[in-house]
Amino acid sequence: LFAGGQVEVGLGDTKLLSPLKISTCSEAMKFQGQFPVISLGLKDVKGSSYEEIEEGVASQINNLYIKHRYLKQYIQAEAGVLEDKQKEQLHHYFKDKLSQKDLKDSLRFLSELLYRHFGQPVYVLIDEYDTPINSAYLEFKNKPGEFEQVLQLFRGLFGATFKTNQYLKQGLITGILRIAKANLFSDLNNVREYTLLDKRFATSYGFTQQEVDQLLSQVPTATAPEKIQHWYNGYTFGEEIIYNPWSIMLCLASDGQLGHYWLDSGGTALIDEVLLSDEIQQDMQTLVAGGSIVYPIVKQIRFEDIGKPTALYSLLLFSGYLNPAVVHAEKDIYRLSIPNYEVKYIYEQRLLEWVSNKLSIDPGDYYNFISLLAAGKVAAFKERLQELLQVSTSFHQTGGKVAELFYSGF
Repeated sequence: LFAGGQVEVGLGDTKLLSPLKISTCSEAMKFQGQFPVISLGLKDVKGSSYEEIEEGVASQINNLYIKHRYLKQYIQAEAGVLEDKQKEQLHHYFKDKLSQKDLKDSLRFLSELLYRHFGQPVYVLIDEYDTPINSAYLEFKNKPGEFEQVLQLFRGLFGATFKTNQYLKQGLITGILRIAKANLFSDLNNVREYTLLDKRFATSYGFTQQEVDQLLSQVPTATAPEKIQHWYNGYTFGEEIIYNPWSIMLCLASDGQLGHYWLDSGGTALIDEVLLSDEIQQDMQTLVAGGSIVYPIVKQIRFEDIGKPTALYSLLLFSGYLNPAVVHAEKDIYRLSIPNYEVKYIYEQRLLEWVSNKLSIDPGDYYNFISLLAAGKVAAFKERLQELLQVSTSFHQTGGKVAELFYSGF
């Protein structure tokens, strides 16, 4: 897969793989295949109750053990690789329903088994660690007890895997949020955190400008490279221009067809409610118009603060919906803007939804309404606007100190 060569693809057929760019890096290739690896993805672990989330984690752990099914040989083996109690425990992970205690110890125990089998310490990779937690927060807003259970589950899992695991060589955890007050990593030793704002791995977060130019020159498409770059042009991370690789690759695989590939691959549920709030609409309109806004950015975000501008824009930045430019590095103040045409679409959609909600109108009808103005049909536009205002406003808005302001606005 890395160095290239002939591989079997089934049914007697073979395929010649070309060497990948990483094969030219001797330092990286020296480590290739030398250590056992545990890879766990939590993207699909979601649920409307704690039980569902626990079942989702259990399913991922079961699949992980099945991937290492060759370890079953030690259940019956007479050689002293495992003690009888460990054999029973291993059999349990393959056969029985896993308890919360089993889940918390699952990766540590698998690390021990792999170390005993290969004689080498283990690398542990956990992808999208925060997806179950984000999902739980949205689902359990009125059930703080269940949300705390989810946090306890992952505290135990991460603690056993990364703190008290003598068989661990190194670990890598990826996610969008560093969640304040969750204490998921507070007890771990030697944890280093790297975000999109750090320079060290800036070129590793996506494709560089040079790599995108090379791709567009090598892969012929029906769409001009300039148009592809306009849709997916890069972010500025650590003074490097970095492109989201997902959209670029799918666009090239689709003969240059432009689409919202990255936006369609995920959800914005965590921020949708806030994007539709009245308080940030001025900022939203500034961004959509091609302008920028200046805010401090925080690396640790509290869920209860997501409705506040600083936490919201920090979340949008780390989620890939904003592009940062340093204003005051020591105070973590950045000038934020929309990175490209693809991402601009989500802001336009939320603006349309906000206006449609305010006017009590379907988004499709709203487009018909504003097209009257674009077509120069001012009289028809004026008549339709009056109808919308009469339907969408209420005499309840005229009470107290806001009465005169309301009528002035009308």
